[in-house]
Amino acid sequence: MISNLEMFPNEILLNVFCYLSWDEILIYLGSLNKRFNSLIYSIFSNNENRIIFNKPDLSYQTFSSILLPLILNSSSFLSSKIKYIHFDGITINGMFKQLLSQIFSGQCQLTSRHLYMTKLRYAIHQCLKSYPSHLPLTTNSNELQSYCVSLRRLHIQLEYTCFLEHLIDRVPNLEQLSAVFSQLRCGDQLRDSNFQRSILSNESWFNKVPKLKCFALKSSIDNYLEFVYLKWLLNNFNHITKLKIYVRGSGISRTGQLIWKSVIDVNFICQHCLLDKIINLKYFHFYIGRTCELSLVNIENTINSFKNYPFFISHQCTNIKYLYDKNES
Repeated sequence: MISNLEMFPNEILLNVFCYLSWDEILIYLGSLNKRFNSLIYSIFSNNENRIIFNKPDLSYQTFSSILLPLILNSSSFLSSKIKYIHFDGITINGMFKQLLSQIFSGQCQLTSRHLYMTKLRYAIHQCLKSYPSHLPLTTNSNELQSYCVSLRRLHIQLEYTCFLEHLIDRVPNLEQLSAVFSQLRCGDQLRDSNFQRSILSNESWFNKVPKLKCFALKSSIDNYLEFVYLKWLLNNFNHITKLKIYVRGSGISRTGQLIWKSVIDVNFICQHCLLDKIINLKYFHFYIGRTCELSLVNIENTINSFKNYPFFISHQCTNIKYLYDKNES
C-alpha cells in the first residue's frame, strides 16, 4: 500500500527534506524503501560541506540503535560525508567504547573510513584490548562478528598508540593504513621496563593484516624511547610494499635533545626509520624535521650518504633533499 507521502513527486519530497535535520532524515526515512534511500543519498552527495549531526536532543541511544546501523551497513560514501556527530548532555566513556567496538566489528560493512580520536582519553583508546590476537584460520559466523572484514582503507588520528596495536587485531583485510599522532604516546608503557624489553623483540603482524601493502605514519617524537617504539612498530609491518614516514622533533623534551643532535644521514634513517628486515618494500618516502644549525658541508655529506647506500641505490631512492629554514632553526 502506497502512503500519502510516497504519492508526491521527487521534487516536492526534496523540498520537504530541506525542513528536516540530517538525523531526522535518516531516522524517519532512511529505511522506508529504495526510492527514499536514493533521494537521501542524492542529498548527501550534493552537500559539499559534509554532514553534521548536531540536533540538541540527539542521544547516544538513538544514534547507536538507529543511525549507526544505517551508516555501518551503507556504502562508504555515506560515512565519508559525515563531518562530526554531537550527542546531547555528557557522554560517558562506556558509550565511546561501545561505539568504537561496533565500528570495528562485523556490524560494519564499510570499505573505507576516516577516524579522529585526538581528544579521547587513554581508557577509551584501550577499548579493543580484550579481543584475540588475530583472526583464526577457521571461524564461525558468531566469531566473525568481532572482526571488520570489509575494511580496506583506514586513516586514523590518535592520541595513544595502544589503539593502533589493538585495532590491527580487528581488520584482517586492511590494505592501506595511515596513522597520525600528535606524539607517539604509549600511556605509561614506555616507562615500564617489561614494555621496553618487549618492543626490542622481533615480531611481525603479517598474520594479523596479511593484505596490508601501504603504511603511512606522521608524528612528533621527543626522545630515544619513542624512536625505539617507532622502529618496533615499523618492524611489525615488514611485509608492506609502500612506507611513508613524517617525523618531527617537538623541541619540548630535554631527554630527547641528545638523539636529535645526531646527523640525520643514511645511518640515522636506517637505524630509526626503516625496517630491519626488508622483504617486499619497493617505495620509501620520509620527512624528518628538527631544529638545528647545519653547514653546507654537512648538507652535502648527508645527501651523498644516501647515494652510496645499497638499499637507496637499488630502490632508486637517492633523490634526497635537505631543506633549511632559518626561521625555524
